[in-house]
Amino acid sequence: MVSLRPIDDANREAVEALEVSSDQEQFVSNVADSLREAAREPDGRALYWAIYADESAVSAADGALPSDFGDLDTVRCLDNTP
Repeated sequence: MVSLRPIDDANREAVEALEVSSDQEQFVSNVADSLREAAREPDGRALYWAIYADESAVSAADGALPSDFGDLDTVRCLDNTP
């Protein structure tokens, strides 16, 4: 089963270890870099989720809320498939 889970202390290490596929490196940062970037911009209200296949973290997705807290402004999904 595929599920979205918040990135927290319990899964952060496994999620940050995910790598971007080589053909996607020019387009998207890895999870660890993205989380560090979000921490430097707390007013950006970034939202992050780990994508799980059963009990294994396989990818991550993030989005940013617009200033009025409406729908997500942007969403990206890390493709780490070989």
